[in-house]
Amino acid sequence: RSSSSSSCHRSTFSSSFPLDNMGGDGGSKNNSRMELVRMRNELLNRGPPSAASAPSKRDSARDQWTSCALSRAPLAAPVAACRLGRLYNKPALLTALLARKSDPPLAIDPIAHVRNLRDVVDCNVQFVPDSSPPVLRCPVTLKDAHGGTRFVVLWPCGCVVAEAAVRRAGARGGEDGLGECVVCGKEVEEGA
Repeated sequence: RSSSSSSCHRSTFSSSFPLDNMGGDGGSKNNSRMELVRMRNELLNRGPPSAASAPSKRDSARDQWTSCALSRAPLAAPVAACRLGRLYNKPALLTALLARKSDPPLAIDPIAHVRNLRDVVDCNVQFVPDSSPPVLRCPVTLKDAHGGTRFVVLWPCGCVVAEAAVRRAGARGGEDGLGECVVCGKEVEEGA
C-alpha cells in the first residue's frame, strides 16, 4: 500500500464569521418539553393548556370514596373493601372473581391482590342522603368524604369512618394489639 492512501485527508473550512459563538446549525434552541408542547398546541389552535384539565389530588381522593375501584361506577350498597383500602361494589367484585376462574388471566389484573372473598370485608357504610354521586359520611364525626378528610376501613368489622374518629378513640386500644371499633364496638386489628 502506498502511504498516501492510508493517510486521512483533512479539509479546511474558512468562513468570514466566527463559529465560536454559534451553534453552527442554523439557530437551534434548547426548548424544554413544556415549551414545545405549549407551542404545538398553539399551532394546532388548541389554545394554551388549562390547569382545570388536570385532576387534582382532592378530586382523585374524592373519586376513591365515591366510585368503585373496579368498575368506576358510583358506589352503591353492598360495598366491599380490600386490605389496600379500595372500595368496590360487591356485585362487580363477585363478577370479576368469577370471570377470573373461567377466563384466562388478564395481563394487568386490577384485583390481583384479591384471591377470594376472605381477602375483602363487607363494609358498613353510611351515605349522605340525596347526594349524587353517593358520598360517604362518617357516622361518628359526620364529615363527608369529599377528598379533604381521610377515611379508613376498620378490619374485620368493615366500618368506614374518618381517621380523626379513630385517632380520638385510640386510647381504648388494649395491650394485645387490638382496639375497639368506634361505631359497632367489635374488636378490630390495630393499624387497619
